[in-house]
Amino acid sequence: MAGLLYALWILTFATTYALGIDCNANFTISEESDAKELRENCKIIGGDLTFEGNISENINLDGVEEVRGSWSLNPLNSSGKVETLFNISSSTLKLVDGLFYHRGPSGLERLVLPNLGNISGPAYFDSMANVTHIDFTNLVSIASLDLQTPRLQEFKINELKGFTGNFSDRIFISDGGSVESLDGLFKGPIAPANGYLLPAITIQKIPNIKQVTLGWKHIQRAHISGQLWYQHWSPPPNITLVLGGPDSETVHINELEIREGVIGIERGSKTSNLSIGSFKSMNDMITDLRLPFHQVSEVAIRGDRMTSLELPKEAEEWNNVSISIWLVRSLHLESSVNSEGRQTWHWPNQNMSNFYILGDVSTNFLRNDENNTKLQYHFIASAPGLWGVYRDEGSAPRGL
Repeated sequence: MAGLLYALWILTFATTYALGIDCNANFTISEESDAKELRENCKIIGGDLTFEGNISENINLDGVEEVRGSWSLNPLNSSGKVETLFNISSSTLKLVDGLFYHRGPSGLERLVLPNLGNISGPAYFDSMANVTHIDFTNLVSIASLDLQTPRLQEFKINELKGFTGNFSDRIFISDGGSVESLDGLFKGPIAPANGYLLPAITIQKIPNIKQVTLGWKHIQRAHISGQLWYQHWSPPPNITLVLGGPDSETVHINELEIREGVIGIERGSKTSNLSIGSFKSMNDMITDLRLPFHQVSEVAIRGDRMTSLELPKEAEEWNNVSISIWLVRSLHLESSVNSEGRQTWHWPNQNMSNFYILGDVSTNFLRNDENNTKLQYHFIASAPGLWGVYRDEGSAPRGL
């Protein structure tokens, strides 16, 4: 009889304890026992989920499927010194319906959420100096993403498919560590979530990446650099920028800028409409550059080591384009046809609003354009050791 009463007491206590957990409340996890209590009682967390910065053991949230508030990892509250590294994982989590925020200093090393499909708010990894692996394999939508992860080795994602439109749509990567690919973020033909708010891309300091593929349909700004702007003392990576993903027929970028680390631009194999508003190459390390655009409104190029510059056949249809090229001391524009007989420069047949070159240019190169009566303004400046010409509409080149 005493044993039966003891068993009933244990059952009553356990039931009361379980019923005492309000899954709609906010939760703070500071150790694995907190996570165990949560995953055994709540599939859906109605409030915010906070991880304390001084966690010293791995956190497993298998069983939790949704966090309807924010998810945040706060920095250490004391000296900021990280004593122990830890991981956070959940194979069942599908949704975070708020902010997804991680800020260092913190001992978080691996974040493994392979079935997380949607993050309604912006995701931040701010000064996360110890993160080496992020697994977002099945993530398809997010508001925005900021990565500052100098030790990151792997970022797993199959293909981002869209933005939630709840915040400014952007991907901002200021330190990608040693990851070798981020194409899962950029290759899909993503359309803007809001027609009035176009997404933006900034990528810098990605020393191990050899190719960046941009397949989004309409981008406000894309600034791509292999290293930070002030790190000219370190050898830049060799990145090929591919404009157009495997399923991208149309790509339009209002403002495209490349800097050190980008060695060339290609057009996606299935991209039949690639249009750029303003293109700038402020890249003193690039040697050969071909512009594969179907349309472009403004071209501005600076490249101290550039030896080859090509305008494709499509350039003949560039309308009202402005082209400025300066500080290209290694570039010699002798003719529109190279030594192998291939035409490497196609003059626009439409109106040009401006044409400016500060460099080594021959009359043979200019005379290829003598029959272009639609040229509005054509200017080539002189400099010490160089020379230039000015040409009005329909007139022949003449020395300055």
